[in-house]
Amino acid sequence: MTVTAIVGGLASTTAYTGGVSKLVAESPQAALPLAGAALLANSIQYPRLLLIVAFISPALAQAALLPLWAMMLAGLVSSAILVRPGAGAAARDTSAGFKNPLTLGPALKFGVVFTGILFLTRAGSYFFGQIGQLITSALGGLIDTDAVLLSLAASFGENKTAAHDAVLCIILAAAANAVLKSGLAYLSRQPAFYLRLMAGFAVIVATGLVVFFVFGTRPILAF
Repeated sequence: MTVTAIVGGLASTTAYTGGVSKLVAESPQAALPLAGAALLANSIQYPRLLLIVAFISPALAQAALLPLWAMMLAGLVSSAILVRPGAGAAARDTSAGFKNPLTLGPALKFGVVFTGILFLTRAGSYFFGQIGQLITSALGGLIDTDAVLLSLAASFGENKTAAHDAVLCIILAAAANAVLKSGLAYLSRQPAFYLRLMAGFAVIVATGLVVFFVFGTRPILAF
């Protein structure tokens, strides 16, 4: 299950969370270990985002390094806390039917989503300044964090967005995406699953914001 969670985190955390939620609805006894697995998968999202932005804009990746790594660590700790002794048995009993969690297909093609989010973030920034960009990044995060990330990296590379604003937009997009996945978790109708997932997401986002506001966007490593 750990390997599946890592693969899900690298492929699509939204798809993985949706697939796990459906499984929990069918097998409530696996709610606890699957909540831990879902948080593990979502923890992998943050270094994956960092790696993507590092290829496009190393300077922005340096600025986002501390908050994103802190969010990953917060997710890993939350996941470990949720997996208690004895939970493995339920996970093994359920994992036999857990063949492919990536069953929630994207509603839109990535290219269309990226184009739309790119337009919205730039329009928001142009007409409403930083507040507009923050709002459109959060709204875009409800659909696809990768598209928001690429849009921000492009804007940062063109000197249209400051590093501080871009990193804050990334965190807000991730927070909005966590809200979406909390909704998917709620569809399981199993409080033991969705409440733990929501709590884990809250810890992750709060950690990212605290690290961001305390340490800012100072570079730590050179890419």
